[in-house]
Amino acid sequence: VSLRLSGIAGLAARAFGGLASVVSIPLSASIGAEAVGGEPIGGGALMAALVAPYLLLAMPLAAVATRRAAPRFQRMTDLYGYPAAMAIAIVAITVPVAIGLSLDTRAIVHILGEA
Repeated sequence: VSLRLSGIAGLAARAFGGLASVVSIPLSASIGAEAVGGEPIGGGALMAALVAPYLLLAMPLAAVATRRAAPRFQRMTDLYGYPAAMAIAIVAITVPVAIGLSLDTRAIVHILGEA
């Protein structure tokens, strides 16, 4: 069973999806900035604001690029034969970890600076 739409219906669905993504990125970024309280701890609000666009834009693009570089895979270990796909997947997985570590490090420095 295929869920792909063709013709005008497919074009309308893609246009709606693209418009929804473009509209939701600034909205979700502002929500991410408010989630930190609006007062950045060493730029934490900026990083929190970057997480939502990462999830809405970068991850789907990385998924499409990985799928094109390695047409058939189910696990990361299946990507060993496809170095480009493995690099894309590792970068996509590493970015949120790096953001989290940076936020944690800045918070610890802020807490120890007050002590």
